[in-house]
Amino acid sequence: SATFTMGQKITWAGREITPQVQQLNTRGIVDLQALYPEDQFSVAYAYCEIQSDQEQPVHFFLGHDDCAKMWLNDSLIHRVWSPDGMGIISRQFHLTGKLKPGPNRILLKVENWGYDWGFQLEAFNSEAVKPILQAMAEDEALAKFQGCHPQPKGEWDYMIAPGAFPEIVWNNPQAVAAHAGDAPMTVQWFNATLDSVDGPIEPGRYIAYVTFPTRDGKTIRRQVTVFCRNAQWLPWYEANKVYPDYFANSGFDRTAFEAHKPHTAAILGGILSQKFAQTEAGALVNCYWQELTADKTLELFETPDVISNDIQVKLKQKILNISPEDLPAMPLPKITKKPARILHSGTTDAAEVKKDAAAKLRQLCQEWYEESGEPFNIMIARHGVIVLHEAFGPCEIDQKFSVASITKAVAGLTFARFVDTGLIDIDSPVGQFLPDFPVEGEKAMTMRHLFTHTTGLDGHGMWGGIHNAWLDNVVALSLENLPIGKIHQYNGMGYDLAGKVMEIVGGKSIQRLVQEQLWLPLGIDGSSLTDLGYSAMLNSEDIAKMGQLILNQGSYGNRVLFSPETCRRILPTDLSQFYPEVDVEWGIGLAYRRKEKDPNSNAAPYVLTGNLVGHGSASGCIFLADLEHDLVISQARRTGGIKHDVYYRKLLETVEDILK
Repeated sequence: SATFTMGQKITWAGREITPQVQQLNTRGIVDLQALYPEDQFSVAYAYCEIQSDQEQPVHFFLGHDDCAKMWLNDSLIHRVWSPDGMGIISRQFHLTGKLKPGPNRILLKVENWGYDWGFQLEAFNSEAVKPILQAMAEDEALAKFQGCHPQPKGEWDYMIAPGAFPEIVWNNPQAVAAHAGDAPMTVQWFNATLDSVDGPIEPGRYIAYVTFPTRDGKTIRRQVTVFCRNAQWLPWYEANKVYPDYFANSGFDRTAFEAHKPHTAAILGGILSQKFAQTEAGALVNCYWQELTADKTLELFETPDVISNDIQVKLKQKILNISPEDLPAMPLPKITKKPARILHSGTTDAAEVKKDAAAKLRQLCQEWYEESGEPFNIMIARHGVIVLHEAFGPCEIDQKFSVASITKAVAGLTFARFVDTGLIDIDSPVGQFLPDFPVEGEKAMTMRHLFTHTTGLDGHGMWGGIHNAWLDNVVALSLENLPIGKIHQYNGMGYDLAGKVMEIVGGKSIQRLVQEQLWLPLGIDGSSLTDLGYSAMLNSEDIAKMGQLILNQGSYGNRVLFSPETCRRILPTDLSQFYPEVDVEWGIGLAYRRKEKDPNSNAAPYVLTGNLVGHGSASGCIFLADLEHDLVISQARRTGGIKHDVYYRKLLETVEDILK
């Protein structure tokens, strides 16, 4: 109940803490990460007082990263806990309370689950909050509308019989009517070869292209795919049986699970058959099977969703009257006669590391695994020479993990191919390629905005992500509300939108473009991608190859993906030179990953170097390219586990120590 004073010493859990006054940053956020940069996986308490001349209602708006509790005087008014944490979203939580005359104490507890850490808090009286609540209601209605999508009216109509197409309706007609009006939608049907058709005659893929006029004159565009079955096939009479693989980390008894698969096979088969008929994903799998032929060979990455997205792109180009002749073909990376460095085995002298380098790194990694209980594979290489490439814990050396936001670097390196070929420039307006966006003015969003988190968008994987052929049409609905170029707000939606631009220019799904333009030239195979913000599955060698590509300034082996000049352009840079209100360094899917040394040290300010680029990962994976020491550090793991930041620092310090 005591009031804190600056300079006051507080002892907690054996640690002495001194309260500090923290100023808001340009986004109105209290940045706890800046205040306590070395305290990952920690808790901070923020305290303030509000003076009131009378008893009155109060409205708080709160956003925080990650979990939090908030007290007003002695009452708990907010409590949010999430096992995966969360990012700051402005005014995400609306809280109410009552102020008493005089000072009112506010205490906020914010937990840090790694990486960004801070909060944004505002307080308003009953009169001042009215326009804010009105604007929020309008934003909520828009958000609900943006989440609407067309679907067949009948529960089982994703699988139809020859004869007639199903009626297409909105999944949430009330939300559509509330925001956009109740005008009828227009539906045009296309077959697998993208011919306009009046009815399903042959079994196979059919796509409904839906347009809808809003009351303010916008045109909504959406697509939905259904499967037409052979008339003689009655799948509901099939006795399908499914035998799943054991679910890792489920805690189920593996021996009993395997022994009793026959007992669950029929019910799982029934669930599968139901999904085929009641979901678009099921329709895509059936379409995929229908289109397979004995003489057709597919790459491992050519899954039903990739094939579907390829077709969606072609239909979108047709609808927008874009013919292949309108855009130059996207070339594959060139082959050079002067190969660049690749990751390879070699001596410690060639790597310019100490003789005991591998032993020291191995000892630290084993300690890291034993402390956290989280297995991982890791690769460290200098001058292309592999110093350590091993797995720790129950993990294979080539096992792939979800690398979370390192996927954003995958998107950025793929985009570098478009920049290098001159098909898209970093500062090209999105409206140059997608008609729902302006090409000039304050709402003219550019590719740099998309890749540097300066669109004002938030969230990841929303509105169908890269699987929504008309994601750009959805995003454009909120253009008027976006502070484009005014703030740096971390998100994945800008990356998915960038994927839509690359698709319309490249004429293929972004999944195929990533494979053909980046991963396969680097020798990365067996990897999947379902979203440009977070979904890539990679191992430490895969990640290291992308790092070596950066160190080689755009080349790897006999492949030239982009020039040194393009490589320079995608590296982190001061964004304030483009957007005066954004004082952040960021690149095209790349950021500085500097680690500060002890401020009392007389040594260099950063561990290893200040020229450490890469990207962070919510799953704890590591992607670092040290431009000064020609060094790659990569790690793939399921999750960070306890003391991740402690051992991350130890890893960098150990690497620094073993360099000659």
